[in-house]
Amino acid sequence: MSDEVTEGVFLWSESGNIHPYSVSPWKELWVANQPDNSNLQQHCVMIRYTSSGYAFDDFKCTGNNKKHICQCDAA
Repeated sequence: MSDEVTEGVFLWSESGNIHPYSVSPWKELWVANQPDNSNLQQHCVMIRYTSSGYAFDDFKCTGNNKKHICQCDAA
């Protein structure tokens, strides 16, 4: 999932479906105050563990070894 095409519009890479991060219930899936596009360079999404549990966080797409989040159909 990334917002590389349009800033602030997160799309699942496989389906192209929009992830509406700013509305409930989706905004509760993000780390507090995220996504923030730090230094105007964070366009990909990772899952991060916080004291509240796992949540989405935006990060720089290049120069790292993090795994990307993929969308799949429910079983």
